[in-house]
Amino acid sequence: MRESERIYRMLGELAPAKEEAPNGGCGDTGEETLEKELKQLTFVLIELKLFLDTHPSDQEAIACYQSRKEKYDQLVKVWEAKHGKISGEEMKRWSWVDLPWPWQKEE
Repeated sequence: MRESERIYRMLGELAPAKEEAPNGGCGDTGEETLEKELKQLTFVLIELKLFLDTHPSDQEAIACYQSRKEKYDQLVKVWEAKHGKISGEEMKRWSWVDLPWPWQKEE
């Protein structure tokens, strides 16, 4: 078995979110499914990047990474439309840094 086949088998397809709620609770509202898919895709993309570090010319892995990255980008747009930015990557400076520190407050 080729090493790339092994990694593909390890990553597999994304596991579908469960439709039923345990103990008769509320069903999945779709937010849980979206969050789960984003977490799974994040894991898969990280693993594929690590694999591509050692196998940079593996065309199957590159294609797999690109297709999963496109899906991830689509889901991020959906999430951010509902909830705002998913991370602070675009921030240049945290606003709390400019506030007085606890020992600098006047009493």
